[in-house]
Amino acid sequence: MKILTSIFLIIVLCLPLYAAELNYESALAKSKQDESSLNSSLMQSLLEVQGNLIGKAFMSCIRKTGMAPHDFTLVMRLNKTGEISKTWLKKRTKFTSCFTSLMETNFKFSSDRDEFYTAIEYEQ
Repeated sequence: MKILTSIFLIIVLCLPLYAAELNYESALAKSKQDESSLNSSLMQSLLEVQGNLIGKAFMSCIRKTGMAPHDFTLVMRLNKTGEISKTWLKKRTKFTSCFTSLMETNFKFSSDRDEFYTAIEYEQ
């Protein structure tokens, strides 16, 4: 009985952690909210970081996968140090998997927040 009680407590205590995890749509909405709240200087910095890395990642992933990019959205949650702590991807392909991997390795943007959500939306 003691083991069952312990297991039950573990499950009950862990449920809020799973319930609090955002889905793709919620993360995308949060990215739009966070991005729109940036001052012009931080927005300019974000766009520069994204622009520089997107160009390099596109070329690298086209070479690696032999695929051209098609419509996709990558949402990223950044931690206090500006590194990616979580991603959500709409339309997973070899190209977008490669792109996501390069972003996770190289993307860094420091805002003034503990968590910051941003998205890269690509449409042809």
